[in-house]
Amino acid sequence: MSWQQDPVGGTITSNYGASRGLEIIPTTRLEVAVFPPPYLVHQSSMPDGFGDFSFQVKYRAFSAPEGQGDYFVGFFFGGSFPTGTPPNGLGHTILIPTFAAAKGIGPWDIQSTIGASLPATDANLLGRAIVFNTAVDYRIKGKIWPMLEQNSTFWSGGTLDGRKQVFLTPGIVLGGFPLGERLHLSFGTGVQIAVTQFHQYNHRWIVSIRFPF
Repeated sequence: MSWQQDPVGGTITSNYGASRGLEIIPTTRLEVAVFPPPYLVHQSSMPDGFGDFSFQVKYRAFSAPEGQGDYFVGFFFGGSFPTGTPPNGLGHTILIPTFAAAKGIGPWDIQSTIGASLPATDANLLGRAIVFNTAVDYRIKGKIWPMLEQNSTFWSGGTLDGRKQVFLTPGIVLGGFPLGERLHLSFGTGVQIAVTQFHQYNHRWIVSIRFPF
């Protein structure tokens, strides 16, 4: 579940499902995930309803564990199908190819992705987006991870043609703390700070609680 303030200000949208679902690893290099449509509830006059069905395929091209290179290079391909009705769904099929890489250097971790959101139809109306993300974190005693992340989005076409927005997110992650034989608890928080003149929001707090196993 997630809750987000609408860009127009004031109202909150509740997202039940948050586009999370079933992830399967059929081979050592391949992961396939399917995400049932989330249900969106608005405090404004917008109608509630289901969003779009989405998916993601991850392929691990090259990797090595800690002590043997500690790196990862992979390719992701995701997208969504217009199962929801606007404004809860986009009304168009969206394809999202992504390149990802990561490197560990002692207690430091660097992770970076670059991808594109490409509408299959009406691209001139919806616009295309290039999304670039890099996160750097530092491990302290294996449980404390201060981090700094940057998120950049560049638009081509659509109502945001030529725009760009960049956020810097300082934060901290704590975990994982063992709860059982394989169950662990991790939680973190950070705040997204806009560093470009154009931005759709600013000073947005993010809180995450996870139970990896």
